[in-house]
Amino acid sequence: MHLNPERAGLVDGGEIAVESYQWSSLVQAYAKSPAKRPDWIAVAETMDLFQNKDTAAGRRKFLEGLNEGVREEKGIRPVDEETIGERIKRGWFWGTESFKEAMLELYDTQAKTKSLKGNGVHQSSGLLKDHAEVSAKAILEAAVKHFGATRDELKVPIRGDMARAAVAFRIHQNTRVSQSWIANALEMKSAANVSRQIYVFRRIDDNTLAPKIRKWIKIKDF
Repeated sequence: MHLNPERAGLVDGGEIAVESYQWSSLVQAYAKSPAKRPDWIAVAETMDLFQNKDTAAGRRKFLEGLNEGVREEKGIRPVDEETIGERIKRGWFWGTESFKEAMLELYDTQAKTKSLKGNGVHQSSGLLKDHAEVSAKAILEAAVKHFGATRDELKVPIRGDMARAAVAFRIHQNTRVSQSWIANALEMKSAANVSRQIYVFRRIDDNTLAPKIRKWIKIKDF
């Protein structure tokens, strides 16, 4: 949002810095001390997400980072042979990996209290995809501990052992990753095979399952 003035050709991140655009919260809040800005703008929280402190130096660093982003988006200085603009077009966030993790953690907290259906965020968006993969990987790690096996051991099909199908079932049940993702993570050949094994697992009488698998499918949080 703060890069929109650049996209409109109003700033360049150099001689005309982003904070020179007067109709922006950058000027009205982010460039000012707490006593001089509206208290309803969450400056401190945003600064923290970008790993800056809400101090004069921290706010200056935040603005410098935005100006750098503007210059990179204009193609003035590529980062890792790719401009900020190109990276934004591919993903849903701009910032460090720790910022990304913080956003996903915040999203996860909200997702647990709200239904994702109809919340205006498309299920195929980068945010949901990343969130789904983080959740799926957490389930895989939980499975490793629960079944006392390594990730590689979980991938090995054992005749009569439903552990791998149980893990696939929980990932499918608790996340939005594709069945192709599950197939790749657990080496289950194809999405069609994952779908078939989940279908079979759903219809097995829980009382016939091994105790460890019965406990596994009752775990609520990962």
